[in-house]
Parts: sequence; C-alpha cells; structure tokens
Amino acid sequence: MSSYFTDCEKSSKPLTISGLAVALDINRQTLLNYSKTEEFFGTIKKAKAICEKYTEESLFIGRNVAGAIFNLKNNYGWKDKSESDVNLTASLSLRSLFKEAENEKD
Repeated sequence: MSSYFTDCEKSSKPLTISGLAVALDINRQTLLNYSKTEEFFGTIKKAKAICEKYTEESLFIGRNVAGAIFNLKNNYGWKDKSESDVNLTASLSLRSLFKEAENEKD
C-alpha cells in the first residue's frame, strides 16, 4: 500500500481510492468491502485518511476544486451544511378554530 503513495508522490499523480484499489489489484468496491472487516479496517482507514487529506488539501491549491468537492462528498461523507434557526410562536384555541370554521360555512 505504501508503494502506491510513494509512486503517486514521485509521479505527481493524485491519491485516489480507485488508484489505491488498482495498485492492490482489486476494484474500488472490493477495497471498500475489505474496510468493513476487522482484519483490514485499520489499514484501509489509514489509507483512506491519506487520500482524503490529499483531496482536502487540493481545495486550497485550486486544482479542480469542483472535482475535489465531488470526491469528498462521495467518498468521505462530506456534505454541505445548512443551518436554520426557526422560532414559531402561535396561540390557537379550539374555540377560535371552530368559530372560524363556522364562519367559512356561511
């Protein structure tokens, strides 16, 4: 696994999950499946963290930012965060609702 990272560094190729899988002579899904096993969990988690770090850093270098964002969202669980603070205050009584309903009948 470390040879993949060394080769990428020497050749200035990006670090990717798919590239790591190919270097291991498996496909991306198989790599992700191995990451669910106790035996390989730690190793693959570390490798994915290295790839994620590379991708995150590329956001600040300015190379294909949209591609980096896509990658982070789809491979590492990143998401756009939107926060809303909504406060609603309402006071309704059944009596006023019934009166309003009666008035609408007329």
